[in-house]
Amino acid sequence: MAELVIGLVTRTEKTKYLVATGEYNKMIDARSAGSFARAPVPSLEGVPILLRRILRAAFLAVLVVIAALVGVGVFARFHDGPIGPFPGGRLVAGAPVAAPVTDWSFAAAIGTLELEVSPDHPRSVTTWFVVVDGVLYVPSASAAKKTWPGLVEQDGRVRVRVDGKLYELQATRVSDAAIGKHLSEAVTAKYGIGDGQPVEGAWAFALSPRP
Repeated sequence: MAELVIGLVTRTEKTKYLVATGEYNKMIDARSAGSFARAPVPSLEGVPILLRRILRAAFLAVLVVIAALVGVGVFARFHDGPIGPFPGGRLVAGAPVAAPVTDWSFAAAIGTLELEVSPDHPRSVTTWFVVVDGVLYVPSASAAKKTWPGLVEQDGRVRVRVDGKLYELQATRVSDAAIGKHLSEAVTAKYGIGDGQPVEGAWAFALSPRP
């Protein structure tokens, strides 16, 4: 028993000495470093070389695709019109039509048109359209989730390029439920989607000559 007590006293005194001289912290740091050094490090050594090459190539391919998409998106913003799904800049090419158009029936069979909004900061998109009773309408599904419908509502001055010609028009959001029903039927008849019934969240704009 006496030997145990003496041993404890001796160890306690040694610890006090180490703490006082700073050696105790060095010992703790050394032990911690040793434990970290013994920790297993993830390695790709067990992965077949061919699989590693495939994974590396796939990763690089994803980076290239992302960079390309970003590049096209930036380039499109300064381009004459949209590029595919990417919004473009100001519509430039095309013959301007100064005379007011009161009947758009001539364009009814054309699939899409290019719409330029926000004249102070031009932005253009490719979109569907329908002609009902000679009036040109541009619908937009899930309009609140898109940028251009909100811009048109703020400033109705728009430009349209259709069949190689440019038209300066005034857009007015449709609020009449009866007209909205006719437009839904026209969209279904032209593009083969929907059941001819109004869709929640969809907007439509009537395009007419500027005052």
